[in-house]
Amino acid sequence: MSIQNWLKKMAREYWWAMIGFTIIMVVIMVGGYFWWNRHKVEESTETLVMKQASEVRLPDQKALTVDIKGAVKQPGVYELKAGSRVQDVIMKSGGLLEQADTSYINLSKLLDDQMVVIIYTKEEIAAMKKGQENVVIVEGTCICPNVTNDGCLKDDKVVSNQKETTSKKQIELVNINTASIEALQTLTGIGPSKAQDILNYRNQVGKFQKPEDIMNVKGIGKGSYEKIKDHITVS
Repeated sequence: MSIQNWLKKMAREYWWAMIGFTIIMVVIMVGGYFWWNRHKVEESTETLVMKQASEVRLPDQKALTVDIKGAVKQPGVYELKAGSRVQDVIMKSGGLLEQADTSYINLSKLLDDQMVVIIYTKEEIAAMKKGQENVVIVEGTCICPNVTNDGCLKDDKVVSNQKETTSKKQIELVNINTASIEALQTLTGIGPSKAQDILNYRNQVGKFQKPEDIMNVKGIGKGSYEKIKDHITVS
């Protein structure tokens, strides 16, 4: 048998085998191509999602801006993460001063955006209890001129003289028979000159018998008396 005949015989016998092998290889190559591209697309999508998640701040992770005032080392406006508490903004501001009093401050209270936290001193708290300050604490709520202290306790009673409101009982009356020249000058419209006139009247005429007798002092008329009548007393 010649080589040419042998080759023809081999070609006839293995023809279908070669076709099958070729088909299998084509299927493997096409399948591999689609698998590779799908894998790359999924990987790219996952990477993009992760990148966007790291760049976009979710609503519950929004930063808070809080103003802290009073007896802290560095009062000011600070940015804190969501879920921060009053204690956190105190630490952010450098911590408490030695004279700070947090007896009536809720250190564990959650902060909200635009809150104002005021840390009072021991002297301020003592003055508030005596009703000697414009800033007072009543039933655990700080009532401040134009400013609300968001850091105050809301539920506990913190003032022993709660029954005394802004009535005459809270006003420390000036006894015009015994007051010094400095104390007299705390009265509305009473300057150094009028205060001295009151002292001269006491020394020359004697004690005032009733509050309205102060109108007997030169320069103190009915108008002046109306301004101070709720702030003076005699004894």
